[in-house]
Amino acid sequence: MPPLRLFNRSARIHHLTVLGLACCSLSFTTSSAAWTGSSGCPTFAFAALQDNLGQTHAGSALQQVSFALQAGLLQPQLEQLLQQQFDIEVVDWQVSPHFGWPADYRMHAPSWDELLERLLKPYQLAITLYPNKSATVRYQSAAGAAL
Repeated sequence: MPPLRLFNRSARIHHLTVLGLACCSLSFTTSSAAWTGSSGCPTFAFAALQDNLGQTHAGSALQQVSFALQAGLLQPQLEQLLQQQFDIEVVDWQVSPHFGWPADYRMHAPSWDELLERLLKPYQLAITLYPNKSATVRYQSAAGAAL
């Protein structure tokens, strides 16, 4: 059986022409100097692209997550967060059960993963989430376990 040919000659020529035009249309403009291709192609409108990207990021910024914490023990509040947002059913708590959250506070983050990381970082705790709907909370290092 002969090998399968993906492109015929005319398709290759068309492909190379498109690449040539794309390379020609790339030009870069900065505030201090301007560079354009030798063929004199018009500059690319980076400002318009930034405006479009800014609108996209502004929309995602509105989708921040938040979690309300109350003054009290950390363990039940963290377990509640894991159950509600990560669908965790069993938490293996391998650290001190006496960790406490000092005051009522609403924590905000761009994602639930980031919120969880921000919550655990001051306590130097690490969490491992497993596919069987379980999680393990432990100290980040062996030195932390001795405290």
